[in-house]
Amino acid sequence: MIHEPTYRDALRAAWRCTTAHPILLLLGVFATFVGQLGILEVVTRVAFVDPERSMVPWWVVMPDFVFSPLSLLPSLHLSAPQWAAVGLFLTVCAGFFFFLIFVSVTSHGALVYATAKTFRRIGSTPHMSVSWHVGLSHFWKLLSIHIVRKLVLFITMMAVGFALVNGVIDATLSDLFLFIALFILAVLVAMVVSFVCVYATLYIVIEEYRPVEALHRAWRLFMNHRIVSLEVGLIVLAVDVIVSLLVLAFFSVVLIPTIYLWSSVIMLLSFPLFVLSIAIVATLAVLLVMFVGSGMTVFTTALWSYLFMRMHKEGIVSRVLHAAGAYKK
Repeated sequence: MIHEPTYRDALRAAWRCTTAHPILLLLGVFATFVGQLGILEVVTRVAFVDPERSMVPWWVVMPDFVFSPLSLLPSLHLSAPQWAAVGLFLTVCAGFFFFLIFVSVTSHGALVYATAKTFRRIGSTPHMSVSWHVGLSHFWKLLSIHIVRKLVLFITMMAVGFALVNGVIDATLSDLFLFIALFILAVLVAMVVSFVCVYATLYIVIEEYRPVEALHRAWRLFMNHRIVSLEVGLIVLAVDVIVSLLVLAFFSVVLIPTIYLWSSVIMLLSFPLFVLSIAIVATLAVLLVMFVGSGMTVFTTALWSYLFMRMHKEGIVSRVLHAAGAYKK
């Protein structure tokens, strides 16, 4: 009798893949920047700025933040070597930005291939060089998928942002309902786009499809597993929230009191030693966050890879519909 894959099997397989191959954390560090789900992106892109401007979306504030300092450059009285230094600095910043995009997208593709290989051949060890080469060979295809995802999410955020600004400026009951409706619609669109892009990425890396065909196949796969995708997305979101709360609890209960006591003692002895200790602790805190974020990226990538491969073979039954008796024979 064929065992029907369950979410518990998927979670167990993803956890085993993450813990059995810690080398994948190196790819997870950079793959974290491209993300896995767009649900939280819509929620967190609208933020408080100040009481005068009230709540405005980040894309309204960002042009002022970026172009205001650049507008001051013509008024600066700098010598030729100083202008050259400024140009070199901006060039280095732009180069680092594009390099980060390149490494992040390539690492994501390599991580998808490595996790899928471990599930195809149980007990096999992913080869970093082969996985990186596969991610590199699919860079432009994966980049196009990420651009589509970001573009759709950007449009949904614009709609929510305009409704929010309109509600703040001239708040009426209809404006409130409009904002709530657009916000719910934006979250739903973000979820659908995220699921489709995740499946399209897997089609590109595992099945060697082109972006357009991968998106088409991903849409069909999503339509055949709508409830399953939503359930898994909520499971991933719940795991992410739980892990975040555990990290926050660790910082609050263990790390912050330890830093306070340690710093108080050191500050009495030497102020430079106190500054050095704070720098060391801050570095360790950043490394901890990077480690946890990388682990979550590897875990979620492995989870989606496992489910994707099972959807092709046995298919996956929704737990909600199964509990409701929709699959009774």
